[in-house]
Amino acid sequence: MEVRTYIIVGGVVLVLGLLSFFMGSTKRAETHYADAETLYQHRDYQGAIVKYQKAIKASKKLGAKTKHIHKDFPALANYKIALCYDKLGETKNDNRFYAKAISLIDKTKDETKEYQLREKLYFLWAQILRKTKEYVQAELKYSYFLSEFPNSAMVHEALYYDGIINKELLRYKDSQESFQRIIDEFPTSKHRNEAEYYKAQVMVQENRHQPIPDNKSEDQKLYETALKMMQENEVYDAYQLLLAIINRHPNSSLISDTYEKLGDLFYNAENYVNARKYYDNAINSTTDVQRKQILIDKNHQTLLIPDTPEPSPNNKQTNRLFIDPTIYRKEGKYLEAAKLYETLSKPDIASNVDIHSDDKIYALYWSGFCYYKAAQEKHDTSLFEKSIELFRRLIYDYSQTSTNIKTYFYLASAYYAISDYELVLDTVDEAEKNAINNMNSDYNIWYNQLKDLKRKVERKLNPNPVLPIPKKPEEKIVAEGRKHYNNDDFIEATKKAREALDISINYQPAKQLLTDIRDRYYAYGWTFFDENLYDYAIDKFEKCIDIDPNYKKAYCNLGVIYIIKKNYPSAINVLKQAIDIDRNFKEAHYNIGLAYLKLGKYDDAKKAVYTTLAIDPNYEAAKTLRDSIAD
Repeated sequence: MEVRTYIIVGGVVLVLGLLSFFMGSTKRAETHYADAETLYQHRDYQGAIVKYQKAIKASKKLGAKTKHIHKDFPALANYKIALCYDKLGETKNDNRFYAKAISLIDKTKDETKEYQLREKLYFLWAQILRKTKEYVQAELKYSYFLSEFPNSAMVHEALYYDGIINKELLRYKDSQESFQRIIDEFPTSKHRNEAEYYKAQVMVQENRHQPIPDNKSEDQKLYETALKMMQENEVYDAYQLLLAIINRHPNSSLISDTYEKLGDLFYNAENYVNARKYYDNAINSTTDVQRKQILIDKNHQTLLIPDTPEPSPNNKQTNRLFIDPTIYRKEGKYLEAAKLYETLSKPDIASNVDIHSDDKIYALYWSGFCYYKAAQEKHDTSLFEKSIELFRRLIYDYSQTSTNIKTYFYLASAYYAISDYELVLDTVDEAEKNAINNMNSDYNIWYNQLKDLKRKVERKLNPNPVLPIPKKPEEKIVAEGRKHYNNDDFIEATKKAREALDISINYQPAKQLLTDIRDRYYAYGWTFFDENLYDYAIDKFEKCIDIDPNYKKAYCNLGVIYIIKKNYPSAINVLKQAIDIDRNFKEAHYNIGLAYLKLGKYDDAKKAVYTTLAIDPNYEAAKTLRDSIAD
């Protein structure tokens, strides 16, 4: 064989040898890594460390390829080694292993740019610092982790341990914030129940409240702190404390009182479904006969059904997160309420919190309303504009609710407040197109107010219109009556309408004027009713009846007010008049059943409830009342 041939053959052998060497390095790295993983699973952490180190060494040889395992294989293996040191620190109770883990983490985090690896390294670092009780440093690492890796699957874990550490460091507000985020944003987290409990504990410990003697039990401390928070309008925090009593101390002597207070919280937030649930629990957890009667009265209060001027923005809303904003709204703290409602209405909140689309519709409406009321109080144009933004979002994003004439009314009113008169007219036109064809009689109140607003704008844009000279005396009288109506002088307007009808008994403009006056009285009556100003509400509803003796809705609401005032015979009297007007008026039958129940006339109460269910078999409130009578 020629020399040249020997050289060629030798070169081929060398190349094959080198290829074999490189391929062997890749295979060795894979094998060592797989062996390390198996040893880790079998808790042989020291053996796993040796194999991970050999895998790293093999991966660094020229030509070795490990990217199919991970883009930064050495960093991954170093992370696994740090995990092993962490486990050795736990199992052997030896901080030297923790120190080795931290040293390796510190080195590796600077060498790798892989986002997910850095995420795992920082979380492990924080965990090790917590285990070694380096709380200040651990809290810094958890805070850094939460800010740098906000979308990590480990955020709820980091929040939980951050809350625990801040509790140990007596940083009460920071601790509460971490636990609250778990409660709000991670409803399925394994730490949620613990977060509620620890948040309650932290609130008891916090120095801002008067100290409670140490000789009291934990459930007493929780309960008394909850009462103080309710007095200070820290409603949601009080809710958390009361829940903690139920979850941690179900056999507490205060359990019935706790259920009652939870019922009160939900009742004040107009969340009658949950209010009933907690009042029922309170009734069932006490043997005191007199106390049971008080609780039964409270429970029945949640069953009252007034005939509202329009459907509530979402009468199915039962979410606990709405407690605070609703109470703020009822107390007239409109700006605080608006901000909370707006947070709950955000499109992306459903991914973090248990908020359904119905809840968001509810939140949008009340956020817009509260910004509108706050703007009126503060004479702040920017708040009117905020209200406009939210009402428009409600109309455009949830087209199924665009028939809510009340939304259009407040939207137009906000435009009117900032003197954007053309948009007032456009809004009224839009309401007529989108809503009027679908409206029922319940909407007439708000629709008439919307038309009144349109007339005000038209007068501003054309202050001296050329009006036709009335040809008939009744026309002139009604025109005068309209002037009184537009100036909110309903007594004189009523006189003029009736005067015109004396001349021409079927004169339609005079009848319409009376209808408009009736609806305005009803709107005022409902407003007073909603503010618990019952005597004023009675006056307005009676004025409705004076104008229209067949206005069943006014009778129904009078009946509800009389039940609230415990004047049950008067309630039964006016509710019977409502039923005489409309035999199928289910709300009147229902409320008369409740009045009979309060008088102890159980047979009459059952008859009324079964009549209600015959009219509407799916009437949930009537079913609840039926079950209450049976009990």
